[in-house]
Amino acid sequence: MDIAALTSAASNQTASTTNSGNSNDAVSDLGMDQFLKLLTTQLANQDPLEPMKDTDFIAQMASITSLEQMNKFTNVIESGMNDQYTVASQAYLGKEVTMNSAGGVEIKGVVDSVSKSGDVIQVTVNGVSYDIKEILKVELPTTN
Repeated sequence: MDIAALTSAASNQTASTTNSGNSNDAVSDLGMDQFLKLLTTQLANQDPLEPMKDTDFIAQMASITSLEQMNKFTNVIESGMNDQYTVASQAYLGKEVTMNSAGGVEIKGVVDSVSKSGDVIQVTVNGVSYDIKEILKVELPTTN
């Protein structure tokens, strides 16, 4: 069983899940616990006449440590981006927005409030809450 190939595959999987927005899937698929189980199995089943070299063991540990650090770094960056998005969304207050409703009808109105529930940010327009992703256009309100 070649752990180096496995960690390489896990690294590729992490990159693909990070790009798709599901970095937690990769972490749950191959974490430190799974790595240690694989390593223990590898050590228990190795050929006693040709044991694993120290350099191989160190390289494997470095690979998994690097993978974990990359996952932590990705999580920190994503968290910072979400916080920035939350702060930036408050700039919609008092602005006139045009958006698509769930039925595909364009709605236009002034943003009365911005709220966040979990990772979902919503704006309230004309007393109705909408997902911020539905906003198509933001303008200064027109004065009549």
